[in-house]
Amino acid sequence: MDKKLWNIIGDMYMDAKCSVLIGGEKSDWFTVGQGVHQGAPMSMLLFNLYMNPLLLELKVSNVGAHIADENVRCPAFADDVALLALSERSLQMLVDIAFVYNNKWRFTFNAKKSYYMVFGKGPNNGKVVLGNNDLKEVNEIKHLGTILKNDIGTDVDFIQSKITSGRRATYAVLSIGSKFNPVSPLSIDKVYKSQSLSRMLYGVEVANISEKSVKLLESSHWAIARSIQGLSKTTPNPHCSSINRLDVSRKHDRKSKNGFPVQNPVSTCGQYL
Repeated sequence: MDKKLWNIIGDMYMDAKCSVLIGGEKSDWFTVGQGVHQGAPMSMLLFNLYMNPLLLELKVSNVGAHIADENVRCPAFADDVALLALSERSLQMLVDIAFVYNNKWRFTFNAKKSYYMVFGKGPNNGKVVLGNNDLKEVNEIKHLGTILKNDIGTDVDFIQSKITSGRRATYAVLSIGSKFNPVSPLSIDKVYKSQSLSRMLYGVEVANISEKSVKLLESSHWAIARSIQGLSKTTPNPHCSSINRLDVSRKHDRKSKNGFPVQNPVSTCGQYL
């Protein structure tokens, strides 16, 4: 890095002070000794530079889960980091690597907001610790907006929540305009495909989705297509496909093949997150 740029970044964080606005009143100014500036354009880059060595250490540790030749032991986005392993011992080794890194660089993982989950029906007689803190075992966990559960059954509630999210986005656009100046169905269709459908299908590639759940997605997809075109609820699917030609089941299959299979085989010895 150029010395001048290094000095500029240093000046940005030297003796940084903040004030908090609460109820229209400002607090006294106080010094911020760690962390990056909230909302600053460079903050994400600086944070990534700070955390990337940890992800590299986890990656080269040769511990944790993989799919074929793909290393999947530490999927992360910003400060949302997950560790994947095929055994309790492997997961503990990954947690220990993270704990050593946070001590080295003087930050702390919040043990109260860190959990672990066991996939499958294998025995779990031990525990996972972060430093001196026992991590809590949970039956479900939310990662990057997707709720993952430790059972292998079909999660209808998960699918229904996705459908509800997609519907809200579509109907919000349908409410724009007026009786005499409505929004064009073609415009609404573009919003549906770019926003609503993506919300409905986000995360389905890592969930255990049955054929019944896929049909539920299809049914909701066509119901929205009828609403977009102002058609009756009893209109057959082929008659409302002139605008919305997308096949949800095919799109779901493509996402699954690019990520994880629709029916995830779970090891009987358990998989750890």
